[in-house]
Amino acid sequence: MSILLTIENRGRVTARELAGQFETSPRTIYRDIDTLCEAGIPIVAEPGPHGGLSLAGGYQTGLKQLNMDEMVCLFLNGMGVKANRGSALALGVNASLLKLQKLLAHAEAAEVKNRISRFYVDDSPWWGERSPLRHMDALLKAIWESRKCAIQYRKMDQHISNRTVHPYGIVVKDMDWYLVAYCEMSGGLRTFKCERILSCTPMDDFFILPEGFSLDTYFKSSLNAFRSERQAAEQYPVTLRIPADEAYLLRHYENNAARTCGDEVEVVLNMYSFENAMRDFWNLLIKSQVLAPAELRQAVRECLARQLHQYQA
Repeated sequence: MSILLTIENRGRVTARELAGQFETSPRTIYRDIDTLCEAGIPIVAEPGPHGGLSLAGGYQTGLKQLNMDEMVCLFLNGMGVKANRGSALALGVNASLLKLQKLLAHAEAAEVKNRISRFYVDDSPWWGERSPLRHMDALLKAIWESRKCAIQYRKMDQHISNRTVHPYGIVVKDMDWYLVAYCEMSGGLRTFKCERILSCTPMDDFFILPEGFSLDTYFKSSLNAFRSERQAAEQYPVTLRIPADEAYLLRHYENNAARTCGDEVEVVLNMYSFENAMRDFWNLLIKSQVLAPAELRQAVRECLARQLHQYQA
């Protein structure tokens, strides 16, 4: 299908060009061309320096029935960008697929339906519900049209602010959607988590995307900077002594300086913060002896004393 669409879009293309585009050999391309011809697609191969592969007699696939928005929706869907059910993006994907289905013979359409039924994708979390993206249609429309947006945004600390942003693009990472935009209030590029956008109103004012701006380059750079910043900030080394037969509990943790002391193992773990150690590492703390830092050692002692008192009452 990709070969067929490429030939239709470009009019004439060589097997070598197709091989380069699809990262395969010209021999494989010719085999695929034979398969298309056997299926009744009239592809003509002309030799010579100005030759190549083309469709004979004005043949058309019918895929030009798809408009630009529908094509964009299909491309995004192929990239793994899944929109909320009922949104304009999701409806665009469905409309595009229905148009494509009409091009298939009845038997082929039935086979497609049969194959699809062998897959089921549940992207909901195990517990709770995924936060809905309420304003994505307005936001996507503003991105397509390069319109400024007035948004109301809630930060992690629950502080709510009103901002005017220039929406440059959307990044989808691990099923979470992020808006990359120039924020007039802060005077620079910012990344906003879309589920925290409480309202979004496209404005009449337009913006111009900076020349040379690359969404993936910006996001990768900001992600690396964020990781480095958090890695430097989240350092809380804890020295533990744990029985050797319980040392398997350490395999999932960031640890170093481990040494064996008879039947015990002494190790330094990064538990990121005091609060995090008491909350997320408690099971490990009570199976071992905390040697340092002193504040954590004292906190564990006090917590165990309180629990012992409750059971003695």
